[in-house]
Amino acid sequence: MARLNMEYLRYFVILQCMTPIRNGGWWAQIPPVTKNLIIINVVVWLLEVLLPASAGNWLVDHGGLHFWGGSDFNPIQLVSYMFLHSPSSILHLLFNMFTLWMFGRILEQTWGAKRFLLFYFVCGIGGALTQEIVWNLTWFNDYVSGIAPLNGLTESHMAQTVREAMEHGDPNFLSAVNSYKNSLLTVGASGAIFGLLLGFACTFPDLPLYLFFIPVPIKAKYMVVGYAVLEFFLGVSGNQSTVAHFAHLGGLVFGLGLILWWRHGGKLRSNGGFASSQRLRQAFNGQRREAGPDYSSSLNTDRYEARRRLNELLDKIRLSGYASLTQAERDELRRLSEKDL
Repeated sequence: MARLNMEYLRYFVILQCMTPIRNGGWWAQIPPVTKNLIIINVVVWLLEVLLPASAGNWLVDHGGLHFWGGSDFNPIQLVSYMFLHSPSSILHLLFNMFTLWMFGRILEQTWGAKRFLLFYFVCGIGGALTQEIVWNLTWFNDYVSGIAPLNGLTESHMAQTVREAMEHGDPNFLSAVNSYKNSLLTVGASGAIFGLLLGFACTFPDLPLYLFFIPVPIKAKYMVVGYAVLEFFLGVSGNQSTVAHFAHLGGLVFGLGLILWWRHGGKLRSNGGFASSQRLRQAFNGQRREAGPDYSSSLNTDRYEARRRLNELLDKIRLSGYASLTQAERDELRRLSEKDL
């Protein structure tokens, strides 16, 4: 039965991605928070590309996340960096927005807009804080290893020279060090996006997902673990140094922390579903509420009718997908899911 339910959920995800709603098309089925996040990111990227180079660079320089040890750092960058992407290529933006569209709208519909938006920002800001911590731990050695060959010195000798110059307040060294610190910059929504992947895996851990380069399905929980291990080794090894791997990991870690906090507070069930929306999640898993004979009595007519109506909506989802529901039916499904049936 569990296998059958996961197949229903798989079809639900596919239909959500491919089946248009009759009133408004595929764009109308995207819930408001996910839709507005996509719009903001795309508009900002277009500004980066279409504005004169000086203006586009200004956006990145002032909105991108700088190392807090440099003079260009501003606390607002902990948020603003999430809405900026590299103007030199559209691939970074496309990957993040596709993932946000693919998984974010399902989480928003399952968790609700407020919880989803909070989770998104916690993961994004958490990724930024993690990157700041990594920069704080590594900037000196990276700086020394970069300038030592230029000065014909060993790294240990160069490190001693830099420390002495900084201790004595040498203005030339201090200016050079500050310039290097200011060159540490990252942009993109990837920290928040990786957090969403974790949230999806916690909500639908056994959902089979298909990657383009792997011909067999992988359960969501295993895919997220694999991503985390890959990001850790890429970050430690220094491969693809222009990619903020530890920001991605930070998004995962802070997302996990928030989910565990929700769970500890009784707001989140052990399987990743919010207590108030547990029955709605049954719709995504293709589970009907059995209308037993006890609810056919006159004293329980309303409860019986509510359960019968809920089953009608779940049957429609199984047959035609969640996207086939009208907005009124979606609202009715959410109301019914919050009742004790």
